[in-house]
Amino acid sequence: MEIRHFLNQYAGTHPDFKAALKEHFIPGPQEKCCSGEAIRDCFVIPAFRRNYEPALDWHEVEMQLVGWFKKASFYITQGAFRAAANIALRIMKEVGRNYEEPEYNRESIAEYICERAAGMLLDIAGNPEAEGGLKTEMIGRLQKITSCSTFKEFDVYNLETFILKLRLLTENDPVALDLLDEWIKDHPDNWQLDGFVIARVEILLRLGRIEEAEEFVRKYVHLPEVMAWEVECLSQAGYPEQALDVLDDAPQYARTRSQCDVQRYLEKKIEIYEQTERIPELIAVAKKLFLSERGEMAYYRKLKQYVPAGEWKATLDELLCKLKSTRWFPAEPIAAIYLAEEDYE
Repeated sequence: MEIRHFLNQYAGTHPDFKAALKEHFIPGPQEKCCSGEAIRDCFVIPAFRRNYEPALDWHEVEMQLVGWFKKASFYITQGAFRAAANIALRIMKEVGRNYEEPEYNRESIAEYICERAAGMLLDIAGNPEAEGGLKTEMIGRLQKITSCSTFKEFDVYNLETFILKLRLLTENDPVALDLLDEWIKDHPDNWQLDGFVIARVEILLRLGRIEEAEEFVRKYVHLPEVMAWEVECLSQAGYPEQALDVLDDAPQYARTRSQCDVQRYLEKKIEIYEQTERIPELIAVAKKLFLSERGEMAYYRKLKQYVPAGEWKATLDELLCKLKSTRWFPAEPIAAIYLAEEDYE
């Protein structure tokens, strides 16, 4: 740490030294600057453990890769995109080579490692300063990695869908539209469908195909993220009534009946009611959320803000009475509310 502090200070006052440090430690645009063997060593079982613990310790792998991820992130900030891409791609390749049998901890850690590497590749592909040839090379190398049996046999990471995301960042809109049409047709129940539907709509809007975009949204508005996107667009465009109409239809859709989705849409209603100063409707929804979320303080504060002072005590007493009558009585939130009200009796 002391040496690092000294180097930082000295480089700050000596431009020539700073330039020499950069030239030595930061690779040029065309340099890979990554020893594949060094990354491969992160996936090797230490010799002293091979006899009694032959399985790879994925927690240990994750820890050993921390430095490589930091280095790749630094390279991206310095414009050394090829070096960063090489690290991320090599890590994905080694996951494919070394992952064996499915087991929760192994699978979740391996997936996390792939997600971090994929995130860096997306950052590079989305950076206008990264050259097109590198982006094409990244896709080509990933397509080779997909042939690894790990990504075919185990649910570690969906490389094919990730490659599509990369291609959407590199292809022109008409080609991207064709890619999305094919993927959406082949994956009607995929958990990532929402995001690709939104991507297709945004492309249609950029191409000026407004009616087609609106029709496509109507077809998939039952998907939670698509509905949230549509509501946000209508709100931002100054159409709160239409946004509320969409939210009113939300409960009828099977995929939006989870409590998490219902809460999300009701919170959006509160936001719109607040913006349009529709206080009675806001209070009604806040009451509903206060009860369903078992005395959540955020909804208590929202109610206290908008319920008329003369009605507040009766309103709160009624809500707390309903909460206390539930089977699993939320004691802590109720106690917090009494403290906030300075009601110590």
